[in-house]
Amino acid sequence: MNRLRNPSNGQENQNCEQAIPIGDGKVQAAMFDAQPARARVFTFGLGSFKIAALLDAVDVRDNLVSALAPGQSPIAMQELAASNFIDRDRYEHCFIPTLVDTGSEKVLFDTGFGDTGSSLLGCLQDLGLGPNDIDVVIITHGHPDHIGGLVKNGEPVFGRARYVFGAAEFTFWTEASTVREARLENRDLFRRICTGLASQATFIAPGCEVLPGITAIDAAGHSPGLLAFLVESDGHNCSSGRTPSCTMPCPSSIQSGTPILMMTKSKPSRPACAS
Repeated sequence: MNRLRNPSNGQENQNCEQAIPIGDGKVQAAMFDAQPARARVFTFGLGSFKIAALLDAVDVRDNLVSALAPGQSPIAMQELAASNFIDRDRYEHCFIPTLVDTGSEKVLFDTGFGDTGSSLLGCLQDLGLGPNDIDVVIITHGHPDHIGGLVKNGEPVFGRARYVFGAAEFTFWTEASTVREARLENRDLFRRICTGLASQATFIAPGCEVLPGITAIDAAGHSPGLLAFLVESDGHNCSSGRTPSCTMPCPSSIQSGTPILMMTKSKPSRPACAS
């Protein structure tokens, strides 16, 4: 697995040579800094809301078929990939926090890795925003690529924000004795980063409305308390406007749990929510 960090400027790509021969000459790697390899911010409107997908980082991973099409014929899937100009075996796994601007509050879903290669703060800067412009930070679940950007040098990165955690997810990582060995480092990271934010946090259950138009949905599986979120504004959705809702993260995309948008017609019940 090779991680391409700072995806907009190509500062680090472990598979790149310093010089790439093309024809009779060479194109120096520095030339690629002139233009971003891809946009790292994608924005669109949802009713009166403004939504931005923020590319924090990208992993290049092997085993395309087993990861994305388990149970399918490897030969058929490789042929399908080739016909669509996709590598037969490798694929990009993206880490994409999401920003929702309701007009009155700016709501950030997850915070990326938070390490030296993380692009989240740069993405916000591209939108003319800084960490102190964020009003609410919602954590969909407690894996490192979702909580890593909450704290830097022991201090909260989003100093003005209130935090929202799923109550079941927070309890699992801070109190449960059933964390499997492979996730013990994850548990320790969660406790180190998140427990200090509890006094500024709201703890919710599926069905709770975080803000008008943003409602939690049970998506447990990828993690014990994973939450998706139904987002609605002025009867509009994220495509044609005919089904007035979308959710993040997609419950069916449990391989990554990355906050993304999907269609849904279901509307969750709304129990009393803990504070």
